[in-house]
Amino acid sequence: MQALLFAATVALTASIASAYEPATTQDAWENHFSAFGSQNVTQILLDYDDNSVVLVHYTGQQDDEGNLAAYRGVDEIGGMVTDLFATLSDTSDLAAPMLDVNDDGMVFLAWAAEASGLDQVADTFIFDDDKVTIKYQTIVISPAEEDDFYDRKARAKKRVLYDPATYVDAWDNHFSAFGSKNTTQIMLDYDDNSEVRLFDFENPSNPPTTLVGPEAIEQFFIDLFAELDYSCLDAPVIHNDEENLTFLVWENPCTGYEYFADTMHYVDNKIRFQNIAFAKKAVEGAEVDTLDDAEGDDTTVGAANPNVDSDGLDPVNPNVPDTASTDSAAPKEGAIATAVGVALVVAALL
Repeated sequence: MQALLFAATVALTASIASAYEPATTQDAWENHFSAFGSQNVTQILLDYDDNSVVLVHYTGQQDDEGNLAAYRGVDEIGGMVTDLFATLSDTSDLAAPMLDVNDDGMVFLAWAAEASGLDQVADTFIFDDDKVTIKYQTIVISPAEEDDFYDRKARAKKRVLYDPATYVDAWDNHFSAFGSKNTTQIMLDYDDNSEVRLFDFENPSNPPTTLVGPEAIEQFFIDLFAELDYSCLDAPVIHNDEENLTFLVWENPCTGYEYFADTMHYVDNKIRFQNIAFAKKAVEGAEVDTLDDAEGDDTTVGAANPNVDSDGLDPVNPNVPDTASTDSAAPKEGAIATAVGVALVVAALL
């Protein structure tokens, strides 16, 4: 399936490239503008070549990349554009209050996408002698809320870099993230199509609770990680030998969880369905939280939110948790406590 998609993408790219013959700077700009609006990396790269240079400065960001980042050639510029598009999660209010296109090979542009946190952006394009190929592009990006924007930018880049080749790679990431209680890392294995279903055997009259999309699923893991005690975590069954399927049974008896029956099905190396049935009994001296307390009956929760919570991945390798910076969350009152979907427990289990 992936091979077919790749072949189709290559064919489409070749088709677009062969048909693209801008005659003027205005023609090239219109292609660029159209591609930017639809976040089409393949289309936008038609205006660059291996000699193109893009210089980017983010105001308020004091690392080397923020002071000045230089991208040279189609491959590097494609990576930059991909990262930028990932950061632009909401372009509903994308606007360009100033645009000056000169057919002698120059475009001067000011734009904003405040819903994505970009308050002011200044853009200059200098075209090569042919007037249609971008030779130089300079960009200054000034976010409205710098701390929030740069956090989202870093997380978006990690999502772009994370590309598991198989469902086993996705499972390995999931297991590692669960073992370190790293919410950011574990959410890399879910997308807008993901659904997690929870059923409580202690309340069998209640239908399963369905969590749809990253926002609801992330909150489930935040609450779950806050409740679990890893000193008594065990996984008697971890079966990962069937294609696109992980089946595990795990338990956390010191918090009252007798067992979790946990099944994950992957599509394109993302968790599409995760079904969790669990049994929880009261622990002496402990307050009992139930799924009913947190969610109510017959609940479907969630809307897609690509901006997952705090950092916590190794900045060099996003597949490895940064042990110096892992997510932690205090238990939420009436915590969902039931949440889990993954028996990635202790490395000693492997």
